Amino acid sequence: DNLNSKQKLILKEFINSADNGPLLKEFYNKEILNIKSLLKLETNKIKDQTTKIKLQEIDKLIVEINKRTIVKNNHLVDLLQYHSLLEELIITNE
Repeated sequence: DNLNSKQKLILKEFINSADNGPLLKEFYNKEILNIKSLLKLETNKIKDQTTKIKLQEIDKLIVEINKRTIVKNNHLVDLLQYHSLLEELIITNE
């Protein structure tokens, strides 16, 4: 079982939202905001300045999607990877 609980929730939401409607975009954007918040929190705990700068740059790349954007598979992959990164950060910062 390689997925954490948050990743499983994301997959479930994408599967259940086959019509790719506004609810899926809302879910995606809420996840992005949550990820950014957690990433900032965990980044502040990092002592290594180089790693901290890299994480701050990653944070700049994590953006919400607009109303016209269709949620695609790459968005799903992004969310899964962001959560994987967060999981690693949390473990490292313990």
